[in-house]
Amino acid sequence: MQRIKQIDKRTGKIKRDLEQIDEMCPGSISLQYQDAEIKSYPYHQLNSVVGAKKAIRVREQKEPENDNETSRELQILQSTLR
Repeated sequence: MQRIKQIDKRTGKIKRDLEQIDEMCPGSISLQYQDAEIKSYPYHQLNSVVGAKKAIRVREQKEPENDNETSRELQILQSTLR
């Protein structure tokens, strides 16, 4: 019973956090590799549907210098989907 309460509490927090996010588009982000056998040259691929058209965006993987850079890049990615 205690475990169920913990899960409900965590689920509620996640829902509140998601409500704080601005406009979201349905889709998925996956990590891909140019050479899958040796997992080299990683990049992110975003698949979504905009209107009736499938949209695929590709972004090369790099190490962010800090959390601010990551947030800025996420904002840029979100703006490309609008």
